[in-house]
Amino acid sequence: MANSNAKAKTVLSFIDALGNSLSSSLEAAAPYQASAATQIDIPDATAAATSFSVSFGSIAAPTMIILSNKGNQDLDVTISGGDTPLLLVAGGLMILGGPTATDVSSVSVATTDIQSGEGKVSAFVFGDPVVA
Repeated sequence: MANSNAKAKTVLSFIDALGNSLSSSLEAAAPYQASAATQIDIPDATAAATSFSVSFGSIAAPTMIILSNKGNQDLDVTISGGDTPLLLVAGGLMILGGPTATDVSSVSVATTDIQSGEGKVSAFVFGDPVVA
């Protein structure tokens, strides 16, 4: 079976230091045979530094991971148990994609403060491509 191709595309619009309005389209693509879509619910009053694992489902070799923070607080994202988390701001989007994403063995998100109201993270994982 041939690989499918997951594509994540963002459009960046901004005004530069000279006052020029600029726009650029950015795209990441990754081959896959399997996908998983999950949501992490972060209950109200969850303590700071509480960690939640992103489910990869049956995927052993991810090629693209997309996280969308739909909550009202920033979250720390830890990749493969690393020591230095990345910050996923409230309302932010994180895309890890391409062939090197297969080096990712796990992803988790952690609260940076006591959760006020319910928080949510949507996660999409693609992977396990057939290698020719």
